Amino acid sequence: MSVPPPPVRHGLVLVGVGRIGAIHLENIARHPRARLKYVVERDVGKAAELLRVCGLEDEVQVLEDVAATTAFIDSSVEAVVICTLTGTHEKYVRHSLNSGKAVFCEKPVATTAECITALYAEALRKKKPLYCAFQRRFDPAFRELRERVKEGAVGTVHVVKSCSRDSPFPSIDFLSTSSGMFHDCAVHDIDMLCWTLGEWPETVYAAAHTFKREVAQLDDVDTIAITMKFASGAIGVIDLSRHAVYGYDQRLEVFGSNGMLQVENPLQTSLAYQGKAASSLHHSFPTRYKEAYRNELDNFLDVLEGEFREITWPFHLFMMT
Repeated sequence: MSVPPPPVRHGLVLVGVGRIGAIHLENIARHPRARLKYVVERDVGKAAELLRVCGLEDEVQVLEDVAATTAFIDSSVEAVVICTLTGTHEKYVRHSLNSGKAVFCEKPVATTAECITALYAEALRKKKPLYCAFQRRFDPAFRELRERVKEGAVGTVHVVKSCSRDSPFPSIDFLSTSSGMFHDCAVHDIDMLCWTLGEWPETVYAAAHTFKREVAQLDDVDTIAITMKFASGAIGVIDLSRHAVYGYDQRLEVFGSNGMLQVENPLQTSLAYQGKAASSLHHSFPTRYKEAYRNELDNFLDVLEGEFREITWPFHLFMMT
């Protein structure tokens, strides 16, 4: 029996190793079809330590931002994974495309509709994928719920509800550069409802409040409720909070004429308790969406190999932002 050839390993550059970048670094390090070639990061010491933990300290070159061109012009690099602050995404996406590289970018690709349009147009001209990451689409339970809805399991959809309450409370440094709760948090839930239903809302209402003084000083909010009405008649409801003391609370429900589908919080233990003490919920998003982040990377590598899988198009981004 012939031995199958080893998988093709795609050369990648990772730009930024903050909260999200560290997750992607670990997943890239473990993926049999990925080979991390460079990390571009202002904090060289932090990047070096993360590489050491992953066993890649002798294989990956760490570059400060001013030296990033070395990575972008390397012909062995096929794609760039962008995990920097929101305001820098456009710069790195444009640099990557101009260097002939495919792009995996944490949301958003850019901060205005005009810039998003221009970047996707450039990707089409360069014939390179521009992949905007929404990891919840790759959570197995959410994907199964969506498939069941498409199959008609609940009949005509009447109501779809999403609950997203963050844990732990983000640092003020992060919040000051997050572009606000609507753009940083609500965009995920808007995407989930529209993706699940396969349609866009005709009307949207929102109410918000700030309970924490330090958030108010940033001219931001920490609690949001959104109602959406879709052409099919379905009503969407989104409940958002920056801080749930009992753990990371992420749920999705679809109610229809033939029944209901729900994705509840995956628990770390079968012992249930809600309060300020130890909770059975996941503490935060890195563990709650651990599998989703791995699946998201796997899907991107499929795209690099010419397989059309899950991908976010510019129109989707406009509707969500």
